[in-house]
Amino acid sequence: MNVYKNKKFFLYLISLILVFSVILTLIILKKVNYPWLVGYFLGISCSWSGFFYNQFLVKKLLSTIDPFLYLMLFILKLGIYIVPFLISFYLQNIVSPIGILIGLYGVFLLPFIKNKTNN
Repeated sequence: MNVYKNKKFFLYLISLILVFSVILTLIILKKVNYPWLVGYFLGISCSWSGFFYNQFLVKKLLSTIDPFLYLMLFILKLGIYIVPFLISFYLQNIVSPIGILIGLYGVFLLPFIKNKTNN
């Protein structure tokens, strides 16, 4: 089992190196400008924070079965995804909405990740 975890770690490491090398190449060749990168990293950070917040939300719902608390936390989760778009519309010279859309692409993959809960 430890060998499997090491392979998974190396897979993540290699993919991370490839992503950063592609981004660095696009920056050097001047194919990508600064607002696109800011939007991309803002989208990725909101995507990951939404993912971890979703894990917290599931644990909170399983521990306290309160539908009103769940509804409030769900509305807050929607705010995590909407705030980057509001920032991009108000600060168009600094943040690109297209970069945010590409950064938030991971949100569409969240339903396919298996969630392990202790019952």
